[in-house]
Amino acid sequence: MVTYRWKIILLGVVVLAVAVASCVAQPYEKLWVLASSDARRTPSADHLRDCLTQLAQEWKIPVKNLPPILIFHVSRNVAETANVREAIELRRNSVQQIPRYFEIWIVGDQPLNYYIFALQSILEHEFHLAPGDEQRKEVLTRVGRLQNAIIDVREGR
Repeated sequence: MVTYRWKIILLGVVVLAVAVASCVAQPYEKLWVLASSDARRTPSADHLRDCLTQLAQEWKIPVKNLPPILIFHVSRNVAETANVREAIELRRNSVQQIPRYFEIWIVGDQPLNYYIFALQSILEHEFHLAPGDEQRKEVLTRVGRLQNAIIDVREGR
């Protein structure tokens, strides 16, 4: 019986290692979304990749140059545990395998525009963009309208 449990544990470790390796092996997958179990209404990673791609096109940034981005959508309880104090928090980090990546922390139920704004902020920082307030507003409005329309069609509203 003990041997059977160890086999199950070993199988779990192997599956996890393969899943992590497949994420690292796909360089075009530069945006991941993790949500706490008590977070509601989290946009899909594919939809947020669409938002990021559209923002990059608006600013004429090659998609291949985009930095890795990890989005955490968490409840207030989880945010307190992770020392996140605002509805949106951006962090720049690095680990041995990835020299730099960005984290976006979204707390509670927030509209898609919060995610788009956070992605825009990362692009401004990473690529030293300095748009005027009016230009930033126009881009965010265009991206928000298109992406909200895509959600409406997908959900049948």
